[in-house]
Amino acid sequence: REVMGVFLRPEAYPTFLKPPNMHPWQTKQVDLNTVLASTNNHDGTQDSCNEPNNVSVDYQIFCAEKDPAKMQYVWGSYTNGVGLYSREKLMDIGRMNGEPEDIFNSRYVESNYAFRALQKYCHAAIQLEPDCQDVGKRCTAAFYHIGGGRGTIPMKADGSKCAGTFWIYYGTPWFEQQLKMTEMSGQPLCTESELMEWKGIEATEKDSAEYRKETARINKEIFEKEQKQRQEMIKQGEILKENDPQLLRQHLPALEGMSDSEIKNHADRMIRFANSPHPLQGLWDGHGRPIET
Repeated sequence: REVMGVFLRPEAYPTFLKPPNMHPWQTKQVDLNTVLASTNNHDGTQDSCNEPNNVSVDYQIFCAEKDPAKMQYVWGSYTNGVGLYSREKLMDIGRMNGEPEDIFNSRYVESNYAFRALQKYCHAAIQLEPDCQDVGKRCTAAFYHIGGGRGTIPMKADGSKCAGTFWIYYGTPWFEQQLKMTEMSGQPLCTESELMEWKGIEATEKDSAEYRKETARINKEIFEKEQKQRQEMIKQGEILKENDPQLLRQHLPALEGMSDSEIKNHADRMIRFANSPHPLQGLWDGHGRPIET
């Protein structure tokens, strides 16, 4: 399978993918002048550069399992979070199902798209931090996804009409097989009237309304808690900057081995981090979901 692009957020692929689905890290020399679009000047002319601009790119390729009988997860960075993908390959996969007038259960939109994508393509992580190749951390992440409600629907399909994992395989050669397995298991399939309900937007809106309400409540609580912690960090940083370093070293064991300039730099970093968009530790899990206490 070809590589369709790179994902730019932390992912958990190494926890469930093994070789040959997970490739070893590789290095490639890339001439930026040949892969980046030329820039237009204000007068309409284009910058051109004949000199090579070579950079070393470290990357790791991940190819999800194609066989439903062997796979553990079917989605992730194909649909969720920030990525940079080939337009040509996205067009080859086709659009997501679930638009108004589509007869498709909206709970399976992302997983269906991801399954269709992984049948044809792999994708990759690129190393963004020196000496750091953990795709579950910031080593390969330019962005971090925080906040509950990454979709608009509950994780569980209880109470949803026409629910069934067979939707995941719609539009692929696996669909008929999975549909038959659902029938053999005794799980009731949709009636025609239930199926037609998904053609409009009303069923999707009704299905997700309670979830959106609960998500908004949890997010509000966590963001308020985080804001208080940020304000406290700023306050502590200002105290460190205003007080005599020798006195600080006497009363704060964590600062004992620091020089005056190191204490000042530590205070500046604390304040910068508090004012940055980066998430604080202990409030979000590895998937960016709020940790409720």
